[in-house]
Amino acid sequence: MSGIAERPPALNACGSAPHRAVLSLLAIALGRPAPSGLKQDLTQSRPEEIATIANNGHVQTVLHSAFLNSADLGSALPQDLLIYFAEMQRANAARNTAAREQMSQIANILSGHGIPVLALKGAADILDPLHPTPAHRYISDLDLLVPESRAQDAARFIRAAKGLVTDSSALHVGDHHHMAQIVHPDWPLTVELHLRPGSEAVCSVLTASQIFRDSQPSPVSGVRIPSLEDRFLHHILHGMELRHQTAALNLRLLADHICYLRRISDESQKQALTRLNRRGLADWQTDLGALAEALNGIPPEPGSWATQALVNFANPDASRHQDTRFWMRRYVQRLMGPPHQRRQLLRKALSPAAWAEFIQFHRDRRRKFK
Repeated sequence: MSGIAERPPALNACGSAPHRAVLSLLAIALGRPAPSGLKQDLTQSRPEEIATIANNGHVQTVLHSAFLNSADLGSALPQDLLIYFAEMQRANAARNTAAREQMSQIANILSGHGIPVLALKGAADILDPLHPTPAHRYISDLDLLVPESRAQDAARFIRAAKGLVTDSSALHVGDHHHMAQIVHPDWPLTVELHLRPGSEAVCSVLTASQIFRDSQPSPVSGVRIPSLEDRFLHHILHGMELRHQTAALNLRLLADHICYLRRISDESQKQALTRLNRRGLADWQTDLGALAEALNGIPPEPGSWATQALVNFANPDASRHQDTRFWMRRYVQRLMGPPHQRRQLLRKALSPAAWAEFIQFHRDRRRKFK
């Protein structure tokens, strides 16, 4: 594909050449024609800026497809960067294959004890790919839902099978929606055993019993995946909960949403919107949808969430400060919230390990704004 199209008008709201270039490359990788002005944006961008923006948005595994779909774009970038994106996609394909094998091993461990396993989020995407090129989807860990009543048993069986500690701290079931991470050098990905699908916002729409009830088999024996509508909802709820208030654009979330809109039926989209609307969250779907449509050449309304997200994407410093203010408000709200939230915060405040995790979490978040 090498056609030149007009740059989607919405991209003009993004006032940074390298950020605009990455958005355009993402659109091309997902099947859009090359927007006019892209070569100029590429020549006005330093190669390391392109790589950094792609890496922070977890689409470094996607952009190689842009140069396959529009080969003439490669002349605007150094060969080393093209090789980098090609290698990222190749390596991720191998990593995802290893992740499937890892899920198969986990299912084999648990099936003998009658514990069902359901893959959530990126783990489900690996088993039933959304993207036209499955290697596009980069995931950082395996989110696996098990029945809450069997969660401790599941963690114990997996840890014992891999020779890991099975003491009380490793098997503690706290207020969080998943148990302590399981890490083993033989496995490419960290495992998070979920007791519940996610945060309170996620569980207000998706319950564990309902997801299990409506789930379907996957190509990996013993591992089920949610229905496509439930996956779509989980993607929106998890992706927008910490981004909607600050109008933050996440490239991987945007790429996945474009792929969902191509695959899910209009009826399922309407049903998902109805389910979100019952909790007052319908704008999470419509706003993310408007941002996805912007890359398809349909400009969002001036002053809309999607337009503001494009503006913010081009201004990492302002976005970083806005994110910090968001988290300060969130912690204050938790202190003023229900007793179980206050207890959780107070326990963490007395834990050196929790402080280390807190510092690392916010250090990593600040680094993501590039």
